[in-house]
Amino acid sequence: MFDKIQLMLELRKIMSRLQANHPKFPAFINAVRQNGVGAGTVIEIKVTDPYGKEFITNVKLNEDDMDCIRQLNELQKKMR
Repeated sequence: MFDKIQLMLELRKIMSRLQANHPKFPAFINAVRQNGVGAGTVIEIKVTDPYGKEFITNVKLNEDDMDCIRQLNELQKKMR
């Protein structure tokens, strides 16, 4: 049990650092979440390295993905 608490505290600390480094990102995620992401939604990710090389991919969410997202949201609520 103690290890789980330590893990949750460490995760919370890391998330706080990421939010401090990238303050607009949580607002973006919340806006996306509030506007009804659901099965059939396409998420595209583009990464550009310091040399200009691009990596691009996308995923189309299905019902199982939505179930995973719901479960993650529930776990996040329990951590607060």
